[in-house]
Amino acid sequence: MKTALRWILLLLALGGTLGVVFSDWPAEKNASLPERPAGAATRPASRVGDPAPPGVEAADRAPALRMRPAGPNLFAAREVQPRPIARKTPPPPPAPPPLPFRYQGKVVEEGQVIAFLAEGTRTHIVRAGDRLASYLVEDIGPAGMTLVYLPLNEKQQLMFGNPN
Repeated sequence: MKTALRWILLLLALGGTLGVVFSDWPAEKNASLPERPAGAATRPASRVGDPAPPGVEAADRAPALRMRPAGPNLFAAREVQPRPIARKTPPPPPAPPPLPFRYQGKVVEEGQVIAFLAEGTRTHIVRAGDRLASYLVEDIGPAGMTLVYLPLNEKQQLMFGNPN
């Protein structure tokens, strides 16, 4: 008896399901489907990819494909402007450090000028052509002297002030 009752309940459930599927229940239409114009002929739905019968456009054949998405079209063609290339300016050329020497005085001996330069607590006695660490004494004049910073081969002036 239990088996027969089960079969009856299963058949009733199957019948109810088929009735709901093949009826227009619920009566309201689905708002997501587009409405057909009045007088449009109904025809069976075709599958995507099937050739359309003559005189039927592909857009009429598959109304669900004509619906537009709610958000922006991610696959729409867009014009992309290239990002401007930032031109880097070259760095300025390296400059020699400020002179570490202070003028102390000078002496003219046998027609040659000898200068006294202080560097911190040390005193250097130099003539034209002498080398001091990274500097070469190029010329000693009455109002100043010219030193060449050897790593960059840049000339620098050390002025004495009053030439007398």
